Amino acid sequence: MLSLPTEAVSLLKAAVHSERGMIMHAKHWGGETICTEGHIFTDGHNIRHLAIWRNALEKLIRAGLVIRLGSGTVLQVTSRGYTYVDSLEREVA
Repeated sequence: MLSLPTEAVSLLKAAVHSERGMIMHAKHWGGETICTEGHIFTDGHNIRHLAIWRNALEKLIRAGLVIRLGSGTVLQVTSRGYTYVDSLEREVA
């Protein structure tokens, strides 16, 4: 099975369990935000914390579990991403 950092798994699970299966990665005057519907993973100010979540997002992209849409601010969970989370949840059950 694919080995991902805990943060990447948390981010993917949050996206999978959201209504639209999306992650937003926005860069703005206040810093950067990585979030899903209902959950913000970064505060935009702590650079170390932000680096951890950027890495998590990059791991998901490289594994083909999410893809960037349009300009790249919005990412969508792929079929592989849904299957991965389903397999993790079956292991726990």
